[in-house]
Amino acid sequence: MAENTVEASFALDQQLHFTAGQYITITIPSLADLPITNQFHDFSIASSVDEPGLLQIAFRKSKSPF
Repeated sequence: MAENTVEASFALDQQLHFTAGQYITITIPSLADLPITNQFHDFSIASSVDEPGLLQIAFRKSKSPF
């Protein structure tokens, strides 16, 4: 993994079916006091399509609320 990159993995209760190249939008309710455009972020799915019970995203560290 590249320097200053974080990977987050989530075990899912339900299977997530996706196609390589898709992304997921994550919203953080505790950021509700920020402008709406700062309350959510799109992340590329880094999971293998062969593991539908696991969601993995990777992102670079930044000063963003995310």
